[in-house]
Amino acid sequence: MFAAMSVSHMISPHTPSCVRARPPSSSSESSRMIRRSGSTVRFSSLALGKRVSSASRLSAVSSPSSAHNYDEDSQDLAVGTNMMLDRRQILAAMPLSLGIAVTQTTQPVYAAEDKIPWGDVRKDLAKVISADANRGPTLLRLAWHSSGTYSPKTDVTGGSEKGTIRYAEELAHGANAGLSPAVNKWLAPIHKKYEKQGLQWADLITLGGVVGVAELGGPEIPWRAGRKDAASPDEVPPEGRLPAADKGSFEATNSHLRKEVFYRMGFNDRDIVALSGAHTLGRCHADASGYEGPWTSTPTKMTNGYFVLLEKAKWEPTEVPKTGNKQYNAGELMMLPSDIALTKDKKFAPIVHEYATNQEVFFTDFAKAASKLFELGTVDLYEVSFNA
Repeated sequence: MFAAMSVSHMISPHTPSCVRARPPSSSSESSRMIRRSGSTVRFSSLALGKRVSSASRLSAVSSPSSAHNYDEDSQDLAVGTNMMLDRRQILAAMPLSLGIAVTQTTQPVYAAEDKIPWGDVRKDLAKVISADANRGPTLLRLAWHSSGTYSPKTDVTGGSEKGTIRYAEELAHGANAGLSPAVNKWLAPIHKKYEKQGLQWADLITLGGVVGVAELGGPEIPWRAGRKDAASPDEVPPEGRLPAADKGSFEATNSHLRKEVFYRMGFNDRDIVALSGAHTLGRCHADASGYEGPWTSTPTKMTNGYFVLLEKAKWEPTEVPKTGNKQYNAGELMMLPSDIALTKDKKFAPIVHEYATNQEVFFTDFAKAASKLFELGTVDLYEVSFNA
């Protein structure tokens, strides 16, 4: 997960089930759906000549470019902006201005252009992992690093929308050491197989992270399709946006995680700890990240063991022989300085304890935070069915 570490493995859940809100009403409809999120919209009432506030949940297609504005109940993206409404929307909202309660129910919208057999794509990803379980954490790391470059206030915003991590220029970033085989050997044949049906690298990479988690016993991460690949490496984000494993002290490292990385992407402290739990899977390699060893004794099975070990194991500072980097060891297991730093922070530490004592809560929070991460910088995503 963190930039300075090369985790050849990282997280996983069971087989996914993406359930359609309701089946298509006709054969002309496909399995593609766009979930519409509700929002409170302010508009100018032309009929009344004044501004009124609609309490109804007028539907607007989600705008994932503001992917950090989540509705806690539906986990949809909320749209809360001033909008110019058409005549039908104004008429629909007018009863509210007169004190009349109106309840609107929105239905999923189906589009016919998606011809990608998502169930088959997912099965092919699962086969990659079944051939070697250690690939699951690596696919998660690839999806994480593809998405974690998001920086909304820059010209090249990064994030998962463009799938730029497939380019050699981004794979060459230090934080991405060891990820080239995942792109060029494991995913490339799947992309080629479904390219004519419109499969985008950006969707394949993020879905790979979802399947990596699912196949190793972790939670099902909500996932939507619709990303659009960059046409050239010109859109590769600059190096240095991913989390570092060590900034010299626990205080400096925690400040880096908050202010320079996660807050930039719209995450909060709970999200930071939840996403750090990806380290329950995989291991570091000195020749890639400069660190060495697995975080847990079950690097290809997702549990809350990472948090249990953070609290209960006796971690001793040590140096990696090949690189001289500082890490913490407990027998054959290791933790990065950024891992131990979580236990030294008055806000992070209670969340670590909560996850150490309740795996279900950790899984729930991880799935939500990872879904949000994988949608950073995206637009016009839609739901798919893996059962079609």
